[in-house]
Amino acid sequence: MKIIVGTYTQGIYQTHLTATGLTPPTLLADTPQPTYLNYSRSGFLFSANQAGKVGGISVFKLTEDQLIPCDDYLSFAPAPVHLNVDDTHHLLFASNYNGGYTDIYNFTTTGQLQRLDSFLNVGQGPRPQQNTSHVHFTCLTPDGRLLVLDLGTDSLFTFTINDRGQLQDLVATFHFRAGFGPRHLRFDPAQHCVYVLGELASTVAVLNYDAVTGTFHQTQLISTIPIDWNGQTGGGAIYLAHNGHYLYVSNRGHNSIMVYRIAGDSTHRHLTAIQNVSSQGDFPRDFCLSPNDDFLIVGNQKTNLLSIFSVDAVTGKLTPSLNSVQVPEPVCVKLIPD
Repeated sequence: MKIIVGTYTQGIYQTHLTATGLTPPTLLADTPQPTYLNYSRSGFLFSANQAGKVGGISVFKLTEDQLIPCDDYLSFAPAPVHLNVDDTHHLLFASNYNGGYTDIYNFTTTGQLQRLDSFLNVGQGPRPQQNTSHVHFTCLTPDGRLLVLDLGTDSLFTFTINDRGQLQDLVATFHFRAGFGPRHLRFDPAQHCVYVLGELASTVAVLNYDAVTGTFHQTQLISTIPIDWNGQTGGGAIYLAHNGHYLYVSNRGHNSIMVYRIAGDSTHRHLTAIQNVSSQGDFPRDFCLSPNDDFLIVGNQKTNLLSIFSVDAVTGKLTPSLNSVQVPEPVCVKLIPD
């Protein structure tokens, strides 16, 4: 299985997960600050790109062992911090933390980008990191609405959007508790619940989704760190096991992965923390799960390390496993399906 790694300084790297662990990483593209990556089923890799005051998105054709440049959509602006792909409509959603906006692009069969629409938010929250709007995540709901998370204003926006990637109506706004700092979210496979990582509060919020109205209401808040931790930390990444039974969150500062068991019926999920394990490095910003939920690979940014854990098929718990490999400042870890 191929794993693509974005870094905080320079370069996109590739490694493979084999029966004996990770292969030595190789440099695929010498591109500046590719801090977030995503890919399409049509074989394109999208990368954040920041060189001085010029930032934006780069598009590559992903082959077996190389990245072929296709397009750059750059301007005198910050690069996005998150990219999400809608393969059905050939859309790319780019969340811009520093600018407080999300852009919607079309990508063609040759990998060219065209900006279609944009949403700009304003406001602030109570924490120093919330001095202004900070859009951190954008995705589609299972029924085709657009969700936008704003870390700076503790908000979750629900929009209708047409097939051409144009925003229609703002149908709902959910406000998290002050200082929550929503970073990323994951939909439960049953599609009635979402799990939202609060970066600033080191907390996961469980929300129920009403597909009729596009609204959310909160059913649970649970910490991502042990109750006796007093140091600085912040949520990094949140992922669901493909079987929908377990949820995983990384903590930057506490340097750990929290594991939750998911219980309840399809319309009311409940999380129980069952394990907190060291990430085997410093500042675990991102991680990924293998398709069969048997391995978890985490990028420890400040120790330049990709660490591997085996996942217990029955309990969902993690055990440090196999080998670790060195990659400079890994901040985005994507497993590319074969």
